[in-house]
Amino acid sequence: MRAHSLALAMTEPRSHVRANDARRSSFTVVSEERLRAVTGDDLAVIAEWPLTTLDSLAGRGHATSPERGLALVCGVDRVSLLRVDGTVVWSLGHTGWDGDFESGCAWFDTDGRPMVVIPSPAYDGCLVAWLDEATGEIRSRAHIEAAPAGIEPVFHPDGWVGLSEGEGQDATRAWWVRVGDDGIELIDPEWDDQVLVDVDPAGDRIITTPHYEGPLTVWSFPGLVPEREVEWDEPLGHEACFAGAYIVAATRSVVDFVTIDPAGTVEPLDVPLDSYAWMMAPAAGGSFLTVVGDSIQRWALT
Repeated sequence: MRAHSLALAMTEPRSHVRANDARRSSFTVVSEERLRAVTGDDLAVIAEWPLTTLDSLAGRGHATSPERGLALVCGVDRVSLLRVDGTVVWSLGHTGWDGDFESGCAWFDTDGRPMVVIPSPAYDGCLVAWLDEATGEIRSRAHIEAAPAGIEPVFHPDGWVGLSEGEGQDATRAWWVRVGDDGIELIDPEWDDQVLVDVDPAGDRIITTPHYEGPLTVWSFPGLVPEREVEWDEPLGHEACFAGAYIVAATRSVVDFVTIDPAGTVEPLDVPLDSYAWMMAPAAGGSFLTVVGDSIQRWALT
């Protein structure tokens, strides 16, 4: 099987790309000096935020809301809400990222609420916090047993957001959060070796990949019952996504890609890249993105 290109956009080398919502209608592109929001179809830039107005950035966990011209920027010891002209609306100070606690993330939920993951004051885990958009004050919080080297939000269409957390060689964990009538609701599957990578458009299945060895697994959601397990003779990587009836997965080197059909058959996928992919990310309509050098490309199965 072969993948064909749907869109191509230029960016800074080794940019990080993540969806802004479950529909993947737009993406946040993170580079060292600025944030961009691009459309989910042709990857055109629709908004941009300078990061030069802020000091001591922490990781790549920033988020954008292009339709409102807002961005959440994660610093070493604060989270800031920015307008597109670089104006800081507010900054929330917090316990600083340090040691094993390397970086968190931020996102806007289905209702546009600012959400963040920050260290707990005692470094006994992290806090998932819902922030007031007008003031930056914490409206609700929940504790998770996390010491993240990095953490990524994975959006579900029913309002849940999966938090895919890595702790380097030690563990990979996941939680699901959303704001309910009584504040933040939390699902903890108590994993320590599963990498949460994608959710299907209906929201009733998710994919995890193994931290080291083991199968790619399709789980029911929110029941978290294993439905399919797939192994291959070459170790699969941490990146995979639903692509219609198929699953597209990267090998451990992110050089080669494979498809997995509904019967579990694994076949090589021809993705005509100029060099190896820095990262892969699920996109809309069964497509996926790759970041190669200074370009982002959207692909679909032929």
